[in-house]
Amino acid sequence: LDELTEMIIPADTHSPGARAAKVADSIDGRFAEAVLPPDLDARQRFRDGLARVDALSREMHEVAFLRATPEQRTAVLTRMAAHETDPKAPEQLFFRELKAHTVRGYYTSRIGIHDEMEYKGNTLQQEFAGELPTD
Repeated sequence: LDELTEMIIPADTHSPGARAAKVADSIDGRFAEAVLPPDLDARQRFRDGLARVDALSREMHEVAFLRATPEQRTAVLTRMAAHETDPKAPEQLFFRELKAHTVRGYYTSRIGIHDEMEYKGNTLQQEFAGELPTD
């Protein structure tokens, strides 16, 4: 999970990435707190999705995902991301869910909010950033 989230939001010159923001921990925490039966189904669906990533890596490269080269991992993720707007295959459906959890985890972390978005908190707005009515 940690590797997948880092591949979706990698470290670069603007951001230290999902790993530094502990996105995998955030996702794990959300599922650990799930106690209602519908959430338990979501947990199992997510576990099945992670297992599908490994199975897809073995199918494509004859090696487990974490033992694959960076290029092979990228190929697996690229295949999972295919048809992102209209996913059909199990790995495509999982990718969409994984990406949503990754984005949520990242942009609710201190790194995502403060470092990348440069949120300053509730401060006095010195100039109006919106549009004024024309009437």
